[in-house]
Amino acid sequence: MKKFPDCDKILVHAHVFYVRMWTELEECLKNISLPYDLYVTLTGANPDLRRDIRKFKPDADIRIVENRGYDVWPFIDTLNRVNLDDYAYVVKIHTKRDTGVYPVGNGYVFKDDGWRKALLKFLKTPRNFKKCLVAFRKDRALGMISSFDCIHSVKTYPDAFRYARKNYPRYIFGLQDFSFVAGTMFMARASLLKPVRDMKITASLFAEPDDGHSMQFAHIMERTLGEAVYKAGCRIDDPISTGRERRQRQRDYNFKLKLFCLTLFQFKYCRDCRLLLKFLGIPLWSYKKRQADGLAGRK
Repeated sequence: MKKFPDCDKILVHAHVFYVRMWTELEECLKNISLPYDLYVTLTGANPDLRRDIRKFKPDADIRIVENRGYDVWPFIDTLNRVNLDDYAYVVKIHTKRDTGVYPVGNGYVFKDDGWRKALLKFLKTPRNFKKCLVAFRKDRALGMISSFDCIHSVKTYPDAFRYARKNYPRYIFGLQDFSFVAGTMFMARASLLKPVRDMKITASLFAEPDDGHSMQFAHIMERTLGEAVYKAGCRIDDPISTGRERRQRQRDYNFKLKLFCLTLFQFKYCRDCRLLLKFLGIPLWSYKKRQADGLAGRK
């Protein structure tokens, strides 16, 4: 097991792409009860936002970065500029956009701001943050913390796993089974991220975000950040959520999945007495009542 530093200082990285969401991040940052350095990355000049950030934390390091790699490249750029030995923990947050009804690979469904709220849960209250600290201090095998419904097995998306091994073998560690945080908001032991920083990753590896959210190098690094934790003999876990919350979330998922399916499949009764089943508006199956009844009468 790795030897971890005795200090409790935190490196906080906040990537603010959606400016209106800064206030939500600010409220979460107020719950950090240990000394921390705040690094904020933006994709454009915004004097009003910079003023708000300075008002909140005057010594914040604010930097404009290229709009590449979603929130992942700005984070790695920050890792490249700091000495991780100065910190015990790293907190990574960003302004993740709202979604529609969005089922994710580990069996949960998010809607609207649900995914973002789940990812920010570890900073949502002072009590939640304190739970994180207690868990890290008690369990040296705990390497990264995020919400249980955002922690995915790399095997959940085998196509992405194969894509990484084929196209970016230098930027993975070669483990066959590990977990990662889908959405990349977490609190982690700083020393575990040194191997990622040592990869000397540059902006040129990242593409500009696209509306289709297609597979990019940023998604590979999202997994590699988790892989680094397991490479060091640690794990990713959620010490905050109770068993009741997990069971409730599962019931919530089942309801939303049924609702999602209802929006995909449509039954329609047509004028010619046909019952028609459609998937995304495409006819899949039909049943003509008169013809079926006639056949039954002749038997």
